[in-house]
Amino acid sequence: MRLLIILILFFLVFSCKKKDENYIISGKVINKELNTPISQVSLVLYGTKISSGVVQNQQEKLATAITSIDGTFSLKFKKQVFSTLKIVLTKEGCFNQEKLINPESLNPGDEYYVNIDMHSLSWLKTIIKNVGNQSVNDQLYYKLNLPYNNCNTCCITNQRVFDGTGVDTTWFCPVYGGSYAYILWVYSNGQYSNPHNDTLFIPAGDTVLHPIFY
Repeated sequence: MRLLIILILFFLVFSCKKKDENYIISGKVINKELNTPISQVSLVLYGTKISSGVVQNQQEKLATAITSIDGTFSLKFKKQVFSTLKIVLTKEGCFNQEKLINPESLNPGDEYYVNIDMHSLSWLKTIIKNVGNQSVNDQLYYKLNLPYNNCNTCCITNQRVFDGTGVDTTWFCPVYGGSYAYILWVYSNGQYSNPHNDTLFIPAGDTVLHPIFY
């Protein structure tokens, strides 16, 4: 009889326990190229609320977190109706990153898990200089290829053409550290063409020099 009473009380206590009405987004931040976790990443969660059926104009900061040594994080915030959710990730030496979360994927009290890729910030320095027996017919075709297309702030990959004499130019541009860059450049003087294919490895957090003297 005593056991039955204990079981009944246990059931009543836990059946009356209020369900957690918070949303929880947790996960891990990983260096995409090196396949390693990234610690000390700052995460800020923003949301656009829906109030009385109307989408609000401004995004509101909902939660913040810092990744631990193993790259993990947890963001907990109050249950509301959202039209959009966005995590903004920043860390010195890395490209800023954003991750959109579908609000319909969240359930109060349940953990929503997501892995987020970040990329180390490195630089490519290119020098192009005409140093030979220069001619007005000299032409250099330059084309950079990167093994990714999701970086709006990285080096441009459009073909460039340098004509004539006096060519002497240098530029820096950001690339993903831990990845490769592929350069096709062709020198032509109107009588023959000399193509080259260069492959560069870009270490994380470094600047790689690529000189082209023709």
